[in-house]
Amino acid sequence: MAETKIVDTVAMGDSIGHVAFSPDGRRAVAAKFSAHKVSILEVGENRNVTYTKLDLPTGHFPINVAVTPDGKIALTADLGDAAASDGSVDTISVVDLEAKPPRIIDRLVVGDGPEGLAISPKGDVAVAVLIRGSFASAKAFFYNKSGTIAVLKIEGRKSQLLRKSRLVPYLRVLCSLRMAAIC
Repeated sequence: MAETKIVDTVAMGDSIGHVAFSPDGRRAVAAKFSAHKVSILEVGENRNVTYTKLDLPTGHFPINVAVTPDGKIALTADLGDAAASDGSVDTISVVDLEAKPPRIIDRLVVGDGPEGLAISPKGDVAVAVLIRGSFASAKAFFYNKSGTIAVLKIEGRKSQLLRKSRLVPYLRVLCSLRMAAIC
């Protein structure tokens, strides 16, 4: 059995909601949830992780981040509200990881409360789970019985919303149990 242990910590100055590594393992993107930014981390040959102090502005409350299999772009799911959906449209931010320095190159409006985020193994499709008020009180103006998924097409550094599909209520349960791959 492999042993896992903490070998170092990296001070980031803000709360971190999620981190994703590039496929080559030389870079990581950290979502600074309450600062509304993502930060770039460099990973050295000896596995030392360095915070580059490069903080890129995303949409409000980036809760999730994913990197394409080719390592060219990262996507952030910008929740829009600190706790849950709020009835307003929210975004997916697109980070160009090949630019020098890396930068936000686009924001795609996807709907209320993108939370879960996954990129296909080929890197040509991404899926964002939108909670759409599904955890809100039934009396809330933005309440919906279930969430939706937003399907994004990725071509190189360009991304676009293809469609939204209604989620079955069971997917919400699977996501809460971390049993669905798209959560």
